[in-house]
Amino acid sequence: MGKWKDICLSEIAEVFPSNVDKVISSTELPVLLCNYMDVYYKKFIHRKLSFSNGSVRPSEFKKFQLYFGDVIVTKDSETPNDIGMPAVVVDNMDNLVCGYHLAIIRADQSKYDGVFLMYALQGEKPIRYFSNMCNGLTRYGLTTTVLEKQKIYIPIDVDEQRKIAEIITTVDEAIDNTRTLIEKYITIKTGLMQDLLTNGIDEHGKIRSSKTNKYKDSPLGRIPVEWDIVELLEWSTKQSDSIVDGPFGSNLKLIHYRDSGIPVIQSGFVTTGKFVAKKYVFVDEAKFIEQYRCRVYPLDIIISKIGAQCGRCAVLPLSHPVSIIAGNCIKMTVDKNNNPYLLHELLSYYYQLGYFDLIMSVTAQPAINLTKLKKLKVVFIPKEEQERIYQVILSVNNKIQTERDYLAKLQDIKKGLMKDLLTPPPDGVSVDPLL
Repeated sequence: MGKWKDICLSEIAEVFPSNVDKVISSTELPVLLCNYMDVYYKKFIHRKLSFSNGSVRPSEFKKFQLYFGDVIVTKDSETPNDIGMPAVVVDNMDNLVCGYHLAIIRADQSKYDGVFLMYALQGEKPIRYFSNMCNGLTRYGLTTTVLEKQKIYIPIDVDEQRKIAEIITTVDEAIDNTRTLIEKYITIKTGLMQDLLTNGIDEHGKIRSSKTNKYKDSPLGRIPVEWDIVELLEWSTKQSDSIVDGPFGSNLKLIHYRDSGIPVIQSGFVTTGKFVAKKYVFVDEAKFIEQYRCRVYPLDIIISKIGAQCGRCAVLPLSHPVSIIAGNCIKMTVDKNNNPYLLHELLSYYYQLGYFDLIMSVTAQPAINLTKLKKLKVVFIPKEEQERIYQVILSVNNKIQTERDYLAKLQDIKKGLMKDLLTPPPDGVSVDPLL
């Protein structure tokens, strides 16, 4: 590796914020606008992206037109964490202009590679600098001076810059391709769920069709004759505590919480649609015994009761210890003759369709009405068919999870590469101002 330098952006590039708004005037030049969200969600700005229409005065076009190699950063945001997010222009486009709340960093491409600069600005040091230096209360922003004083490490040899950028870009492309594949599988699952949970699978392993199978009318539309429409409670055990409201929340004083003991399940553990254990609080054995109705066991379904994500649910994993639910949760113990994983998929499907909006009570925030939840009308599928349907869903879920695991691996690889490739070798930093 060759020599590197630790240098301010102002020494290698021109830095200027854009003031081009989205207002279109018939007296101005028609252009395409590269806006805040284009930069925030995309690392590479190219001609295949869809840009909004805009208009500018000739002087604005001359100053804010974007060129190949330009780096664009978000200079204003509602949170400090979204400040300084970079993207780079990788195509020459005749009429693309930088929009408001963004700043252009334009370096001499014969000496400084734009893609490398974009990655360099994603390093821990620049991110920390931007977060610390942004100003504001309800909205945060970076001044031109702050941007210009941002320091980065950069190889003196532009070919070395390009090689490093090429390596990281290769991993980034793999990450983007994996995300696209995950989105594809999720789309497939969405369509598949509609077929499976309205038609099911016959004894031959085929999705039913009204052309070859008998259907009947129901409150939820046409369903196979083998199915029924029941209240949600019919999926669960017949005991009165099969679906119970948790005892905790504002009524449980902090003195009941412990550093160890019986874990308390919170609604935040299930608001992604799967069980994700976060920071537990605990209660002692006495409280656990006292609140016996709210014990939750492996394979119970935990439903978020309050808040924007109420209705999202997950199955408590088999490996999870017996616990107790907080007041922002509802538990449902599924009858042993039914598949809890399939019921979870069914409830998640109904959540996407907006069924839970019908059983919510809205006060300070949305909350599920427990009585209405018990009486929620759902399809009831015979046991054998439950297993056939779930195996198909499980196959797609496994593909999605495999790709998500691979995505996490690629992200770890990128993180390691960013640390290794954007850090100069020992004694490799030049401080010679002539370099």
